[in-house]
Amino acid sequence: MPQSSARATSGAGLDWRNERPAPRQRPNRPAQTGHDAHDAGANTFRPDIEGLRAIAVLLVIAYHFKLGPFHGGLVGVDVFFVLSGFLITSLLIRELQSTNDISLPNFWARRSRRLLPASCLVIVVTLVAARSMLSPIALKEVGHDALAAALFVINIALGRRNSDYLGAQAAAASPSPLLHFWSLALEEQFYVVWPVLVLLAGRARDRMRAIAGLIIGLGLVSFIACLWYTKNSPVWAFYLLPTRAWELLAGAALAVFGARVVRIPEQVRAVVGWAGIVGILIASLIISDSTTFPGFAALLPVLSTVAVVGVGGTITRNGPLMLLRARPLQWVGKRSYAIYLWHWPVFILADAKWGPLNPLQRIGAVAIAGSLAAISYIVVEDPVRHASWLSGQARRALAVGACLVAAGAIGGVLTYRAEVRTSGGGDVAAPDLGLGETDSTVAESTESTSPTDSTAPTESSGSTAPPATGQIPGALDPDRVFTLDELIARNEKVLEAALRSNDVPSNLTPSFGKIAKDLPVLYTDGCLLDPGQIESGVCTYGATNGTVTVALVGDSHAAQWFPAVEAVAQKHGWKLVVLLKKGCAMAEFVTYDEANRKRTECGPWRKAVLARLEAENPSLVLAGSYRYRLTNRPAKSNARSQWLAALTPTMKDLRALTKQLILIGDIPHPESWPAKCLSNNLTSAQDCLIDRSKAERKPVMDAEIEAAKTADATYMRVSDWMCNLQQCAVMLGNIQMYRDDNHIGATAARYFAPFVEAVTVPLLQA
Repeated sequence: MPQSSARATSGAGLDWRNERPAPRQRPNRPAQTGHDAHDAGANTFRPDIEGLRAIAVLLVIAYHFKLGPFHGGLVGVDVFFVLSGFLITSLLIRELQSTNDISLPNFWARRSRRLLPASCLVIVVTLVAARSMLSPIALKEVGHDALAAALFVINIALGRRNSDYLGAQAAAASPSPLLHFWSLALEEQFYVVWPVLVLLAGRARDRMRAIAGLIIGLGLVSFIACLWYTKNSPVWAFYLLPTRAWELLAGAALAVFGARVVRIPEQVRAVVGWAGIVGILIASLIISDSTTFPGFAALLPVLSTVAVVGVGGTITRNGPLMLLRARPLQWVGKRSYAIYLWHWPVFILADAKWGPLNPLQRIGAVAIAGSLAAISYIVVEDPVRHASWLSGQARRALAVGACLVAAGAIGGVLTYRAEVRTSGGGDVAAPDLGLGETDSTVAESTESTSPTDSTAPTESSGSTAPPATGQIPGALDPDRVFTLDELIARNEKVLEAALRSNDVPSNLTPSFGKIAKDLPVLYTDGCLLDPGQIESGVCTYGATNGTVTVALVGDSHAAQWFPAVEAVAQKHGWKLVVLLKKGCAMAEFVTYDEANRKRTECGPWRKAVLARLEAENPSLVLAGSYRYRLTNRPAKSNARSQWLAALTPTMKDLRALTKQLILIGDIPHPESWPAKCLSNNLTSAQDCLIDRSKAERKPVMDAEIEAAKTADATYMRVSDWMCNLQQCAVMLGNIQMYRDDNHIGATAARYFAPFVEAVTVPLLQA
């Protein structure tokens, strides 16, 4: 959504029912549960709203399934937010005017009957299907998401995960099949808060003025928060109710002020209505993955929807109702909630099992989702909505709703805790470089080493001494520094054994369930800067009072080497200064986040890094960056020249501030997350090996080598440690190498600590 792929999924689990408000009753009597607008005698049905629902969900599907030019089809969620705010506030105001009160239990009971049966069904069916269609490593995450979705907090969970829906779509790893429940969660949170606020405002002497003031005040605060968070924390801007509430409140404003629209001449209203339809379509065409969203960009679909809804119910000739009441749109609009709920899991599960899907297969997936939606509407959604036993008393609907929530939550917990096969064989010895042995015994080292304890720590503490030789892979010899040629020779047997292995060991470390969290301590102590941050804190490690200062600078691809660099710093008594920021290369070009948005903070951050280094006067600087694919997709011949032109000035600037400079070559890039491949190929792990010729991105690597040479820096080609001439490993012994689709884990980094020592120490002793 990263704008956030968390921009999270478009479309919504909204109050999609176009229903009439509670019937007029005597004051002080509780309002009865509202009926569906399609009931006989209902006089508030709005075919224009039903048609708008259809357009919105069709835009969402076209966007998700990549059908047509609707790159901004995610604006369907904004349309639904406005519609929901309008309908819900209209119901609340009419009930307030009819009874001088709002029955909160009845309101929540109606929402329960409308939303929970279908959503619970989709959660449960998705969990069942995921067991056979997703890899074991993805299954636990789906279970976690199911729990969060059932409890209406998945939007918060995704925000905490720093998950961006647009970025997830662009990434190699598939997003969750329940990711789209973020909007249902946001809506349910709105339903908890908004009726209470309307009820309180309705007790004022001038209730309508109080409600209008509430809408305007909260709407302005929400919009300002949306703008600020879109710039500084776009993932939260997309997912949170406080930053999206202004869209719902735009619809609520229509419920208060909409009656004044009839004073406008009918022809003018018709033009405004058509302009709104055109505005929604334009938004779906011009908004793209590179658009900063929601922010100001969300104004176009929101105001366009306000225009259509504001006039759509007041004219019958020449207005957009001519289009919106078309029978196909009415059919789709009536089932839009079910269509939305089903389409995303169908797409994600099919893509994970048989993908990537071609256009014909995607159309087939749309047909399957539509069929499931039609069936669930007839079998579940419509019968529950009209069940007289449930509509008769609010407490019954609330009790059934609680059971449905519990069912979804229990399904999530059971899936998360389910035991799945995660190995293709028995234990495998931990990789051992034989640093405590003579050269004559190295050949036997991989056979004689006992397996690594799976409970061994996977994070550097930043304060403890390195373990003694032989305790864990990568432990440094306390008395000797090996040469890089020696280590590569010793590693050759370990590497070749890994490339020949077909069975995923039962003592794989970290396990599939823990590999994603195999992170350096930098991810929790604030020394790997997030979006919105430019200045680092103190961020010193190793011997903080040491006389030799070493600095590690760059993005997360420099940060992945922190466990190895820190181990060397601790052994040799160096002061280690860390200056790292996610997504910002040391090269002087603009980088983009996973949602293809420009990172505006990288230039100022690089200047801050240079200023800090000048103050620290380090003896050695290690700099590393991801090999970014430039957004204009240059030809390979241009990639080298562009990288060289961008990287060389920074290397020269760094070289002027230190006695020695190391440019860390990037790791081999897998085409997808190896952990998911391994979990699907427990007895055929060779299918997951990485093709070195593709993984090194040679034009960029050549530019790195030349830039290092120009700046009189040392180039650290780490792919030589992980690959033979043709292939790169994803496991070394029992160590699982990659924690995602482009970083090695902290455990793997520690294994390579002796290699880092072999490069750095001789430079400082020169």
